[in-house]
Amino acid sequence: MSTALSGVSLSQVADEFLHYIDPHVRGEFLHLQLYDPAFSTYRSLLLKPCCLETGPDGLKTLLDQYRIQNCRSVSLLIDGHQVGTLTMGDSCAGPGADELPPTAVLGDVGTHFLALLERLAAAAKTRESRIEAAAACKSLATMQEIADAVASHDSPDYLLAGLSRLIAQTCGAQYLDLLVYDPMHEMMRRSAVHFITRDRTSAELTGKTHRLDETTGVVAFQRRECLLTNQWQMQEMVGHFDVVSRFWQEGLREFCSVPLIVQGASIGTLNIGNAQCGAFSRDSIEFLNAVGKLIASTVKLLDMQQKQRAGEIRVAAPPPAPSLYYAEEAGIIGESKALRSVLEQVRLVADTPALVLILGETGTGKELVARAVHALSPRRDHPLIKVNCAALPSGILESELFGYQKGAFTGAVSSKLGLVEAASHGTIFLDEVGDLPLELQPKLLRFLQEKEFCRLGSTQTQRADVRVIAATNCDLAEKVKQGEFRSDLFYRLNVFPVRIPSLRERCEDIPRLVWHFVRKYSTLMHRQIDTVPEDVMQRLANAPWLGNIRELENLIERSVILSRGPVLTLQNDYWQDAMFPAEAAALSRPAAPPIPVNPDEISAEMIQRVLIETNGIVGGPRGAAQRLGIKRTTLLWRMRRYGIDPKQLLNGIQ
Repeated sequence: MSTALSGVSLSQVADEFLHYIDPHVRGEFLHLQLYDPAFSTYRSLLLKPCCLETGPDGLKTLLDQYRIQNCRSVSLLIDGHQVGTLTMGDSCAGPGADELPPTAVLGDVGTHFLALLERLAAAAKTRESRIEAAAACKSLATMQEIADAVASHDSPDYLLAGLSRLIAQTCGAQYLDLLVYDPMHEMMRRSAVHFITRDRTSAELTGKTHRLDETTGVVAFQRRECLLTNQWQMQEMVGHFDVVSRFWQEGLREFCSVPLIVQGASIGTLNIGNAQCGAFSRDSIEFLNAVGKLIASTVKLLDMQQKQRAGEIRVAAPPPAPSLYYAEEAGIIGESKALRSVLEQVRLVADTPALVLILGETGTGKELVARAVHALSPRRDHPLIKVNCAALPSGILESELFGYQKGAFTGAVSSKLGLVEAASHGTIFLDEVGDLPLELQPKLLRFLQEKEFCRLGSTQTQRADVRVIAATNCDLAEKVKQGEFRSDLFYRLNVFPVRIPSLRERCEDIPRLVWHFVRKYSTLMHRQIDTVPEDVMQRLANAPWLGNIRELENLIERSVILSRGPVLTLQNDYWQDAMFPAEAAALSRPAAPPIPVNPDEISAEMIQRVLIETNGIVGGPRGAAQRLGIKRTTLLWRMRRYGIDPKQLLNGIQ
């Protein structure tokens, strides 16, 4: 009952209440005051001598105006709370005063009034429900018509023409247009224009491109929410933006811009213009938002087809399904001759217990090849244990590989199995084996030769049935010449070498890799990027890729995050045109000879100078570590010590 007055007309209350009270009360004055929760205030109604709605504080004025000398009031209570007051009065102060009903009778009148109010409120609620139901049915029918219009038109112009009548009926619009974002040029393009009242399009506006700050729908596009542009805002933009001036000349005074969103990505806006101010109600805005959701996917498809017909974009076709199913499952993507040769070697060696040495530049996928060898081997049902030999100091690496005995060192409160024992009957993958410390190499050699080892702190020999796969991006033969790697260990590792080609040697696989990473990160980032322009694909295929597949993957991930819409865009902020020629030139140059310097005398300034000379490359035959004559791990440690960041260093000299 606290909302009893919602939807109830006070004139209705007056008519029905007077019809009941007249036979019982002969008073000259009857006044009603009720609390209306819809407006959080009291509403007052004079029932006799005339029906008149008054101010909430006008009772005293009315009593004086009608010279009421004798009156009585009764509180109208609901659940103990006063919701109003009923006042009866008479101008007679003498004997006529006895004609007023006693308070008890007034209480009965108040009770009847509350019952009347409940009945009227229920009737009003039923009436509103019927109106809402009718509006919902009409809206549903309109949405069905819009869905039919979307399905039956094959161009943005015809789509707007089909929608114009339905939108005009709903919110009285005079103008419609579609703005679609062009990620290649970072512009908004007016894909279609339709003047509803004149039933015509405008060739002058159709196809025109605008900067993001020139359009009335840019905020709606960027925020992904509906935006209203009123008359005063438009008037301020007249003279500054040609398109707004044109709208003003056409008599348009208000715009509603609805974002078009496809799987979380904003692709443009539907803009509705009106000549009347305040024409867009809350209901019409909700309706237009629903229309935007219905047509967004169709607009994206039609705009793409329109661009392809106009020759504005050429789309790179997705590659066919791979034939090397086992390689695809292992994450190895490609069909090039160089990759097929590697996979054939993997197939041949997988069934044997032979030790495999995987060679290749950083980022070429050596770990994936190791997984493929294990997955095709008889040991596939047993664990594959991966160890990065460059990530741990020699003391810790030995205990991790071979385990330790209780009391072997401070803190060894119990014995621990090593990774070699954990990989029993399976495979152990020794990554970056070229960075294995010299003092640990004899122990690894003994294990490879005899399958025997001793835990740290123990003299008891242990055996383990483990297959070993090793990988490195170093030139082990050169390390043997420099005395950094044992020759006997090198020959024992080099039983079945498999060299992974760099991405530069298998350029024909780049389109397949691009599509793979686009689909992967589109799903991960909840985007829908289903188009890679041909010029973008060509640009990717021609890059030298010193970081190989890892560098390509990182670039695609960044591009997916920063692309607005369904077309993959390469961001110049992250990929400058001058970057790749410089790297290609560095790649084609022969490696510079090492600097003859004592490792203890290497300073921060020397490290910075060599990093600049090697374009920020730390490891490898052309890296700073090679130039300084020290290990890559030693150089990384010194860079952390001196606070040297290669990226910041190179950015500072640009």
